[in-house]
Amino acid sequence: MSVNFDEFDALTREAWIAKANLDLKGKKDANDLVYYVEEGLQISAFQTNDPSHVYAPIVGPQTKSGVLISSSPESNGIAKKLLENGVEALSFVIEKDTDFDILFEGIYLDMITVVLVCKDDDIDLSKLDAYLSKNYAGKNVDFILKNNKNQIKHKNIVVTLDHNDSFNTRIANASGTIKKIISSGNYKNSVIEVSLKRDLLAQIAELRAIRMIWSQILESQNMPFTPLSIVTTTDILLGNADGVHPMIQVNYLLMSAYFGMTDVAFGLPYGVDPEMSRLCLNIHHIFREESMLDRVSDPTCGSYVVESLTLEMIKIGL
Repeated sequence: MSVNFDEFDALTREAWIAKANLDLKGKKDANDLVYYVEEGLQISAFQTNDPSHVYAPIVGPQTKSGVLISSSPESNGIAKKLLENGVEALSFVIEKDTDFDILFEGIYLDMITVVLVCKDDDIDLSKLDAYLSKNYAGKNVDFILKNNKNQIKHKNIVVTLDHNDSFNTRIANASGTIKKIISSGNYKNSVIEVSLKRDLLAQIAELRAIRMIWSQILESQNMPFTPLSIVTTTDILLGNADGVHPMIQVNYLLMSAYFGMTDVAFGLPYGVDPEMSRLCLNIHHIFREESMLDRVSDPTCGSYVVESLTLEMIKIGL
C-alpha cells in the first residue's frame, strides 16, 4: 500500500505555533522557542514549508584523520608510530634549520597529507622543494603550509578562524578572505583552517556554509571551479579546565568535522598526552570506518536546523 502525501494539507509555520501555544497553555509563547546560537544568528524551532528551500547535497571530500606533532628531535619517530596506528595526515612544526631528510626518513609522503607549520614566516622552502624533487619526482604529494606567505607551489592556509570569535565574525572573515584571493586569481591552492567550536549543529553549518560561499563567489566572478580545502583543529581543548574530560569533548568536535566534510580533521595533539592522542585516533576510525561518515555525501543535507543555519551563515558571508 502506497501513501500519497499530497493528500494531506501541509501546516504553515503559523499553524504549528498556534497548536504549540494551545499545548503551552499560556505558560510560554511558542514564538520564543528558537535555536539560539548568538546575537543575529538564531532560527525558529518550527519548520517552515517555504518552497524556496530546495536542498541539494554539498560536494565534500572524505575526511582524513590528523595529528599535530610539536617540534622535537623525536618528531620522525612519533610520526612513524602514529602511521602504524592509522593516521592519514600529520602536522609538523619546521624551523629554518629543519633537515627534511631526517624529518621525513621512512615516511611515504605520497600516501598522506602533510601540514608544515613554519615557525618563522621567512623560512626558505627551496630545501623542501629540493627534497621533493629528489625523492618524489613525478609523484603527487599533498603539502599544506602555514605561516609562509611567500610560496605558491604548495597549498597554503590563507586564514585561520579562531574558536574565540563568534560565528558571525568568522564567517565574515572567511568570506572577506575568499573574495580577496579569488579576485587576485591566485586561489587554486587555498586552505582555510577552522578551530572547531562547541556548538555541534552551528559548527556543521559553518563548515557547509564556507564551501557554499566559496562556490558562489567563484561563480559570481566567472572563475573556474577549484575545490576549497578545509582543515579543522581542536584548539579549544588546549588548557581546558571546565572539568569535562577531553575525550568526551573531542567526540563532539570531531563529529562536527566529519559531518561538515573537512579535508583533514586534527584531533588531540601528540605532545599534550601521547596516549590520549592515540585514543583520539580510534575515534577517527569509528567515524570513518565504522560509522562511515566520510562515505556519505553531505550527511546532514535536508536537516532543517543545519540547513537553516547554513543559509543564514551564507547570507552573512555574501
